[in-house]
Amino acid sequence: MLLYLSSEKPWNTIYTNDSGQALFKCEASSANTLSTRTFTLYRTLAPSELGWQGGEGQGFSAAGEDERFLKDEFEMVGQVVYDVWSSDKSVIKIGKDPFVEGTSARDMFSKSGWGFYGRNRSFTAPDGSQYTWKLGASSCSLYPMGTGYLKHVEPILKFKQATMGIFSKPRPASLEIKGGYEDNLHMLLLTFIYMEKVRIERESTLEEAGTI
Repeated sequence: MLLYLSSEKPWNTIYTNDSGQALFKCEASSANTLSTRTFTLYRTLAPSELGWQGGEGQGFSAAGEDERFLKDEFEMVGQVVYDVWSSDKSVIKIGKDPFVEGTSARDMFSKSGWGFYGRNRSFTAPDGSQYTWKLGASSCSLYPMGTGYLKHVEPILKFKQATMGIFSKPRPASLEIKGGYEDNLHMLLLTFIYMEKVRIERESTLEEAGTI
């Protein structure tokens, strides 16, 4: 699956497919804060969830629904409450209820190995699947946990930043997602939003310090 982002900020963007159909969107609270920012992820509702009666096989998630019949009506699937002072204190919430307690990033992720901007982060999804996020030089990539040297493993999810097209055709920011992970896609997107925010902030800090 290939998702295109309407902006280079995964925490404040619309995720669309090749046909331009919005499948997910993430909305961010104001950046003018001294405490936390909230990034709320929504999925596009399938027509069967809106009372549309189609043929057989129309009752699956937006990620697999025929884009001709999708409606731009959304349902919340989770939030990242991002702590602007300490990213480890951020909270990730799964589901429709914004008032659930959620899990702190410190409790959700364990540190393992090294990426360009610090330690990689491993976590366990609700279904027991285990994954590792690698903090790359230009983006984050997700891998199955326990696969050894990540350089030689195909990523499950890889973020590509937009290109301006000076020496090649311009393209928007995009997210490549390996097939077979649709059931955990909401969880993977929420952790991606958190990890890419962490990576970009560390990148900016190092650039301001003149160390890279």
